[in-house]
Amino acid sequence: MLKNNTFPVDAFDLATDNFSAADEIKRPSISYISDAWRRLKLNKLAMTGLVVIILLVIFVVFGPLATPHNYAYQDFSVMNQGPSANHWFGTDEMGRDLFARACQGGRVSLFIGLAAACIDLIAGVLIGGIAGYVGGQLDNLLMRFAEALYSIPYMLMVVLMAIIFGSGIFSLVLAITITGWVPMARLVRGQVLSLRELEYVQASRSMGAEDSWIFIKHIVPNAMGPIIVSATLTIPRAIFSEATLSFLGLGIQPPNPSWGQMASDAIEQMIVGNLNVILVPSILICLSMFSFNVLGDGLRDAFDPKMRK
Repeated sequence: MLKNNTFPVDAFDLATDNFSAADEIKRPSISYISDAWRRLKLNKLAMTGLVVIILLVIFVVFGPLATPHNYAYQDFSVMNQGPSANHWFGTDEMGRDLFARACQGGRVSLFIGLAAACIDLIAGVLIGGIAGYVGGQLDNLLMRFAEALYSIPYMLMVVLMAIIFGSGIFSLVLAITITGWVPMARLVRGQVLSLRELEYVQASRSMGAEDSWIFIKHIVPNAMGPIIVSATLTIPRAIFSEATLSFLGLGIQPPNPSWGQMASDAIEQMIVGNLNVILVPSILICLSMFSFNVLGDGLRDAFDPKMRK
């Protein structure tokens, strides 16, 4: 309690001449990635998506080791059976084990999604980064080329790739990514245009740093947040595109399965009441798309400085 407008002496700590104490930080410093990971862990929905993705990867990688059946082996004595101890997900119209086919189809679908994301990431960062950093006529040339390529109808591109290279994983990835890098390039270009005028970039340039060093050390790391989020959201789009094309008969061809191709084959079996053949690939496609989408949303919030608390 105050007396005569004076404060008690024991309410304060006396200052010392130890200047090293002035550098003490009460809260430990953490990196940008560590802070983003801390905020991502607080997002329960995003972490649920991450756990489901990990489980799907374990399923498609180690699943074939857990079953004695081969995904292409046909046994007409067990056609259209439901789930059992011998066939965990049941069998299809040719007696093939749906569990083994779901594992192999997941390998194909997830590989296409990851390959499309990697190609879009590399091409988008290189083309969009160069266009945004160099500017001028090169920027106009690259962006007009991207817009012209992006104007080609997607289905026409898929059909052309299938005619030229045949139906398969290579033609699917090429068809999905030949125009899929354009949104990534636009995003990177916008990020670079805003970052290249900041003070630390100008300071580095004034000290004689080369443009390639500035781009790699300053521009790309500071633009990685939106880039990672966009790449994460590219995976479910590619998986859905593969499923749609395989469903239309333009994707993976039998006997090699994919989740989309399994769903396409299941249409005829629904007539005889075998719902397992459509439920298995449909559930797996929905789980993968939901997981990558919620993880991408969580990464967007985690990398956004405005969301920091």
